[in-house]
Amino acid sequence: MDKQQIKALLLKYESGTCTEEEKALLETWFLRQQADELPSSSEIDEDLDEVWENLSRSNRKPSRLIHWPRIAAAASIILCLAVGGYFMLQKQQPVQQVAQNQSNDILPGSNKAVLTLANGKKINLSDAGNGKLAQQQGISISKSGNGQITYTVSDNKDAGNTVAYNTIETPVGGQYQVKLPDGTRVWLNAASTLRYPVFFMGKTREVQLAGEAYFEVAHNKKIPFRVINARQTIEVLGTHFNVMSYPEEDAIETTLLEGSIKINSGTQVKIISPGQQAQVTSSGMNIADDADLDAVVAWKNGKIQFADAKIETIMRMLARWYNIDVQYSGTLVNTSFGGSVSRSKNLSEVLKVLQATGDVHFKIEGRRVTVMP
Repeated sequence: MDKQQIKALLLKYESGTCTEEEKALLETWFLRQQADELPSSSEIDEDLDEVWENLSRSNRKPSRLIHWPRIAAAASIILCLAVGGYFMLQKQQPVQQVAQNQSNDILPGSNKAVLTLANGKKINLSDAGNGKLAQQQGISISKSGNGQITYTVSDNKDAGNTVAYNTIETPVGGQYQVKLPDGTRVWLNAASTLRYPVFFMGKTREVQLAGEAYFEVAHNKKIPFRVINARQTIEVLGTHFNVMSYPEEDAIETTLLEGSIKINSGTQVKIISPGQQAQVTSSGMNIADDADLDAVVAWKNGKIQFADAKIETIMRMLARWYNIDVQYSGTLVNTSFGGSVSRSKNLSEVLKVLQATGDVHFKIEGRRVTVMP
């Protein structure tokens, strides 16, 4: 890129209109500068405050670019920091392109799920049209156009005395939303299963979860809501929380955003507060007080976000959303990564963010991704 192109991109970044591809381009430009072209640390420090102020004004028109060489470098450093790349200033390694053909790029996941009714009938929600899908025990089940199914009470007289269960399953590369008859909303991440009654009866509202889901539980102090999975039971009256319980992960992580929840795991019972995360492993339960809430619920908000994460953890996350097979070649450095990118981006764009660190590289062959040092 020439000077004018870089200036134009920095102006777009300052105004908050830079695309993820353009951000990656700016990072690549900075990393390819020679050490003697970089400003001194004192010059960078002098301009960092001004850059941060400019970058935060996403809804304002860009002001004139002051001290362009130093501002450009400082802004580029901030971009690198955003993807965990500050140490790149010392390494000064050139960024290699993700080794793949654009025609071989891998698309992101989408709204896909299969609904299994109490009578065993399966409905592919990707193929089903919008509108009413079924009627069970006085409950109308309908699909809306935004990747959601809704359970609505139509006739309490038809509820009966027998509890009927439905199951919704998202495949690898899928996600879906469910609004239960009590008003509780559930977001299901990829490769997840939720089993729930068509109509809540009795003294509790119980659902069973495998995988990951975000819950916004409708408040009812008389009838607690319970989420049951392999190692724990979560009990709430009405609150917002995220549960990650994939079998390939070391721990089941329950993160609270609002209210309070009680977690029962074997002989341990804990009540956690907003901002805390319960981590249940084979050896017991641990409570972390400083959970990164933005990173935990990023998937639900349409982002791929990781903070201080190992490459193996990140690749498992990507494997579930992009439906890829991940392999490793060579010895990888013990580096933690941080960054954020839209969940709607193709896989290559996410890999570019990781590869910009210089410590990891990728090769895409079909749906197989090889991770290399």
